Amino acid sequence: MMVLIEWTWKLKEEERLLEIVDSELSDYPENEVLRFIMVGLFCTQAASSQRPSMAQVVEMLTKKVHLNQKALAKPGVYRTHPPRRLGSGAFSKASSSRTLKGNNSINPNGTATHCSFDSSGLSEILPR
Repeated sequence: MMVLIEWTWKLKEEERLLEIVDSELSDYPENEVLRFIMVGLFCTQAASSQRPSMAQVVEMLTKKVHLNQKALAKPGVYRTHPPRRLGSGAFSKASSSRTLKGNNSINPNGTATHCSFDSSGLSEILPR
């Protein structure tokens, strides 16, 4: 299953970003819409340290600042299905921006590989 951000990224890579716009919209400023979509992609980068601050987002949306698309990284996607199990309590490529209990190997992209953890320390975050 592909989520909206993955589809948007795919369209960006294929240079077809305007296909994300509702077909019912017949007249819109293409450059402005492309800019808004690109700002959204900057805000969803997998590494939170690469995402712009709110002040930067406001500036990107309201001023004619250059958006360095070469610095744009693939967005991070949260999956609700469980990761593949390697064995008792171990997961493969479990996305994490926090340190897990046990032995961890975390690469710069924020992906923990072959880590085990104690599930008693987990919290489930639910939307409002």
